[in-house]
Amino acid sequence: MGHQMRILFVDDELSPGADEPSGHYMWYYTRALREAGFVLEEASSVDQALAILSKSPTHFDLAILDVLMPPGESLDPEGAGYGMRTGVVLADRIRDIAPVLPLVVLTNVCSDTVLKAFQEKPNVSVVINKVDCTPFQLVDRLRAMHNGQDA
Repeated sequence: MGHQMRILFVDDELSPGADEPSGHYMWYYTRALREAGFVLEEASSVDQALAILSKSPTHFDLAILDVLMPPGESLDPEGAGYGMRTGVVLADRIRDIAPVLPLVVLTNVCSDTVLKAFQEKPNVSVVINKVDCTPFQLVDRLRAMHNGQDA
């Protein structure tokens, strides 16, 4: 890697700053990414993620986001499907703030409707199902993306 990839990781199951497993398996993803040399900033809510991006829209090389999250104060609950489509709406808001920031969607959602919505978004690089992707596989896929290869 030329420089350390800076990633904003948005998932309501994250426990920012936790040094040990906190009951959520997402800790293993963040640990693997950090140990692989990625610079990670965690946001455990939509509001926190948008605040971070608004302050520094060009700071990150990539954002990883989940689909099923509370919409917070920043998103219309109905438009976000009361949490069922929050990631879809968040992808649009991120594009408004940081138009060239690539997004990786890491989710358990398998809905064809949601997956199709992401395929139509130019800023979404790939949708990855958590069930099919271990933390180490995510590291490998992000490294490949960073090196200009297909994820």
